[in-house]
Parts: sequence; C-alpha cells; structure tokens
Amino acid sequence: MKNIQMKNKNNVTSEEKSQIKTDYSNAVKVIKEAILISQYEAVKSVNEKQLMLYYAIGKYISLNSRKGFWGTDAIGYISDRLQKELPGLRGFSERNLIYMRTFYEEWSLLDLKPNDIKSKKNRPIYAL
Repeated sequence: MKNIQMKNKNNVTSEEKSQIKTDYSNAVKVIKEAILISQYEAVKSVNEKQLMLYYAIGKYISLNSRKGFWGTDAIGYISDRLQKELPGLRGFSERNLIYMRTFYEEWSLLDLKPNDIKSKKNRPIYAL
C-alpha cells in the first residue's frame, strides 16, 4: 500500500496550483460541453415532437374538413373550444390550425408515388 502524504494548502507549489487550475478548467469545459449537448438534444427532441403533433393535427383537420362533413366554421369553432378548455394554450388559433392543415397537405405529397403525384392538379413539388 502506498503511503499518501496530504499537503497543506500553504505547501502547494505554484506549479501545482497551475496544474490544479488547468484541471478545473478542463472539468468546466467537459461539464459545460455535456450540458450544452444535452440542452441541444432536448430542444431537437421537443421540436421533432412538436412537428409530429402539428402534422397529425393537420392530417386530422384535412381529412375532416376537405373530405369529411365539417362546415366552413368548424376550424374556428375547434380553436375557440381549445382556448376555453385549455386556458393559456398558445399556437392553436384558427389561422394556425389552417397552417397545420396546409403543412400536412404539402408535406404528405412526399409520401405519394410518382403516379399519384401526376394526378394532383397543379400542385408544386418542392425538392429539398
């Protein structure tokens, strides 16, 4: 077993102090990088989930308003009810629900086969 001798703070050389500062700086750098990466990944995950939600809501609205039996005021009514039932909810105004529908309708074109795309009248296909 090795004999470990503890040094008093006052007995630490300037070279050792410099090494300790370097070690602390490296520790701060490593921890800071881990925090920033974690925060970035969390934001990415939230954005992904939010886009999935918007796409799903847009699909639901599209299928019911374009192909279903909803009237012209349905989206406005749904938006108003959401605001009443979830006070403080933001981002689900009538206009935003329409944007979600448009988001679904435009991006769903990427899932279509080439023959299906030709059947869509005058719909642009945007390549990324």
